[in-house]
Amino acid sequence: MAVTVKIGQRFPLTIKRLDINGAGIGYYQRKITFVTGALPQEVVVAEVTGIHDRYLEAKVHKIRTASPNRVTPAEPLFGQIGGVELNHLAYPAQLRFKRDVVAQSLAKFKPTGWTHYDLRPTIGMAQPTHYRNKAQFPVRVIDGHVRAGLYAPNSHHLIPLTKFLTQAPLTMKVVTTLCQILEQLQIPIYNEKKRSGIVKTLVVRESFATKEVQVTFITNSPKLPHEGELLNGIATQLPMVVSIAQNINPGETSLIWGKESRLLAGLPYIQETLLGRTFQLSPQAFLQLNPKQTETLYTLAAKALDLGPHDTLIDAYCGIGTVGISLAKGNQPIYGMDTIAEGIADA
Repeated sequence: MAVTVKIGQRFPLTIKRLDINGAGIGYYQRKITFVTGALPQEVVVAEVTGIHDRYLEAKVHKIRTASPNRVTPAEPLFGQIGGVELNHLAYPAQLRFKRDVVAQSLAKFKPTGWTHYDLRPTIGMAQPTHYRNKAQFPVRVIDGHVRAGLYAPNSHHLIPLTKFLTQAPLTMKVVTTLCQILEQLQIPIYNEKKRSGIVKTLVVRESFATKEVQVTFITNSPKLPHEGELLNGIATQLPMVVSIAQNINPGETSLIWGKESRLLAGLPYIQETLLGRTFQLSPQAFLQLNPKQTETLYTLAAKALDLGPHDTLIDAYCGIGTVGISLAKGNQPIYGMDTIAEGIADA
């Protein structure tokens, strides 16, 4: 029997578990319903926001019975932007959820021998905030001012950010100052509706080891007005920025990066250190966003892999080679492969 519902309709729902994106899962008349903001063990009044053949989408209108793992979100913009979807869930429960996602995936896809896997507890961080070493924010003019931030879910409505719970404070300081410089120099900012303007996106990456910062302006055209004044402003106000690049990505596209890049000032890379090894980072080179947990992951991988001196290491989709180089011992041969030429050159 088909379930008849309308957008905006409300009904009580018991939440059974979370989906992989952090939405609560319940069943309304046996139809699976994904409820944004709901947690397992909760009874909520859900309000329908989307109707599909096989499922419903909803948001929380009211919580009747709260989960013991529900906490007050530390991020003020929780619910308005992505990246902090589990901020209302206590951290130990987040770690259990991540383990459960792996368990559900194994049960669904059933790789060979999966029933014998030793699925251990997720290893968390002592301080799980401000760990992201890279900010990649679209730039827009809002109320006459240049702002950078993240889009609201399922939209192109920009939410300006000057601080963000997961982002390293230095990257946010650089992003905010860059917006001020762009505004002062009246450098044209890209307008999606008119498909005009120059600066589309700011990419800021920090080395946690050296505190060096790399800035990339992703632009709609090769032309960058007031380039000299822009570089002087950065040198004066942001001395930690040692690498400044431009990436050209013309027109309306879902891709953030274009094919053409050029160095505007400074070094072509910054350096980051992982497990005592130093790596070069060009603007498009891939590096894990959480260096601290990356070291934890690589240490565990090295222990589990137990490489011998005569083993050959293949690092597929290697980026700048952090996995292979970190795990290799002595003169052990490593073969890396990737689609990003800059990453291979850095490795």
